[in-house]
Amino acid sequence: MKILEISENFTPISGGIRSFINLTYELKKKHDVYIFTCNQKNKDSGIDNVIYYNNEIMQVPKLNKYPYVFNWVRQYFLLEKVKPLLKKKIYLIKPDIIIAQAHFAIPAVEIANELNIPVLLFIRCPLPLCPIRFEDKNPFDCKGECWKCLNTINSGQLSSFHHKIQYPFIIKLFKWHKFANENADLIFANSDYMKRMLDYFGIQSKIVYPFINLSKYQLLSDRNNPKYILFIKPEYHKGVNIFLRIAKIMKNEKFLVIGKAPPSIIKRLNKLQNITYISWIKNINEIYLKTKLIIMPSIWPEAFGRVPIEAGINGVPTIASNRGGLPESVGNGGVLINDIYNIDNWINEIKNITENNEVYSRFSLNAKKHAEKFDIKNTYGKFKKILRDELKIEL
Repeated sequence: MKILEISENFTPISGGIRSFINLTYELKKKHDVYIFTCNQKNKDSGIDNVIYYNNEIMQVPKLNKYPYVFNWVRQYFLLEKVKPLLKKKIYLIKPDIIIAQAHFAIPAVEIANELNIPVLLFIRCPLPLCPIRFEDKNPFDCKGECWKCLNTINSGQLSSFHHKIQYPFIIKLFKWHKFANENADLIFANSDYMKRMLDYFGIQSKIVYPFINLSKYQLLSDRNNPKYILFIKPEYHKGVNIFLRIAKIMKNEKFLVIGKAPPSIIKRLNKLQNITYISWIKNINEIYLKTKLIIMPSIWPEAFGRVPIEAGINGVPTIASNRGGLPESVGNGGVLINDIYNIDNWINEIKNITENNEVYSRFSLNAKKHAEKFDIKNTYGKFKKILRDELKIEL
């Protein structure tokens, strides 16, 4: 069977893309897999025996100097350029199935419908539903009044003004997403929470949790006296401001921060002597080996959150915001915070887990058992069953 995977990015920079890559590992065992992406082939992805169709259309020349300010404008013109190129490749490959995600789902569905090819979509975050990803908002209160929400955005990277001047492009893109969501043959949500959100917006979906190969994250040696509290991706919607307040108060704790960040955030991180900041790490297991606790003070509704699973398989508990799909990924292997802006809540729970050996051991064991449920052998099996039951497609 010929399978064409379509994603703007295919470099493992996010959980959604890593899940897509792990799906590719499984598919290519029995099928011919083709990938259409803007990225050059990434040797670190470990994927071979697949054909990459790359292009050099990521940049809109006149907007290169302002990649974040004009992000929606760039995305609009990117998709305009992608569509005819993608159509040529689909005619060339003649795939039996198309699998797409993120913004590239838009041209994928339109072309697949024209050629009567089954098309599957993965929706792994709220972005196809909300231009600000429901930052600090309840998706189930949404009335579709995007202009009003854009007046209140405070992403730390873009002001409401930057979004509002792109408003015509935002509206156009979300009309395109609406068409894609209504015309895909099958849509997969990556959590029960995400499915409920899609239900609210009238989009039918099936739940398949992220494809995580737990064997890649299981440490070969024990975590002997791990000393760090780990925070990944120091971004506004991930709760970096909350994290910094915690670290400032807990001066005796050592914090490790991983992930790219704008200069203004890096400057604030480097001001605190108890924070070690690393912008990028090739092998995350090196970090988990040193980690005693994960904190995830997200202000946006995380669709799932795979870090508690990756770390949890090694017995690392998580303290996270009680938002989005985080309760599903944390399970009983950690603690959920309701009032996330009350810093005392975080500090008390950190102390409760890290300063009490009995409590820590209980959460550590629970985290490992909970993580085992999400291994790819279970999620890929469910994915195949859904395709068989819903579309009569046998992988």
